[in-house]
Amino acid sequence: MGFRVVTPSPEAVLAALFEARAVGFKRGKAIRFKQKILSPGAYINNRALPSHRKEWAVVIRELQRVADILHTKHEYSVIASIATGAIVHGGVLAWETGFPHVIVKAEEKTHGLSGLIDGDTRVLEGARVLLIEDMSSTFKSSLAAMRAFAEKGVGVSCSLLINTWGFPEFHENVGDHDVVALCSGSMIVDFAESNHIIDAEYATLLRKWIADPYDESWVSDEWIIPPRK
Repeated sequence: MGFRVVTPSPEAVLAALFEARAVGFKRGKAIRFKQKILSPGAYINNRALPSHRKEWAVVIRELQRVADILHTKHEYSVIASIATGAIVHGGVLAWETGFPHVIVKAEEKTHGLSGLIDGDTRVLEGARVLLIEDMSSTFKSSLAAMRAFAEKGVGVSCSLLINTWGFPEFHENVGDHDVVALCSGSMIVDFAESNHIIDAEYATLLRKWIADPYDESWVSDEWIIPPRK
């Protein structure tokens, strides 16, 4: 098991992501991720997809095709989305595939029903779960979701992501879990370079950043750097 990319139509997915501006680059303007990683302008924002019906349909269709492949192996019976970014994608995927859908939260609400899992948890009895995350930098949110299910005696069979940068920390945390993405950071950079969205020099910088995201030696006076929080 471990991490792998499974995409029957990689070019279509990547084109849709760029067209919807769900992925892209702001060269000269660094971006600081919530994991404290400083990005040389590269970003993934899958929340933009639902604003673009045509491009979103491409991604949902591809998620469904991969989910069907995973079901053949794992025979999962429930689809679970990690809050909040994956909710809309996982919800549509569950609707299209006909599986029950639940949501896994990072923390319990201070009002209403308690617990980290939203939905009718009776569907989890004897279930095997397909976990959906829209994007993952470190896989820590997925591990937390798995722990929430484990506390209920429910196993996560596999995880399906739209994309990941594929940082070393991500691969370390994935370990032996079965994790699939539609595309990775290296695929995003390769597509951008081959389609003349970025030049070779910037592509080289981005590949080095993906290999070691905590190395900020690329920073210079040419970059606008956001303050540390």
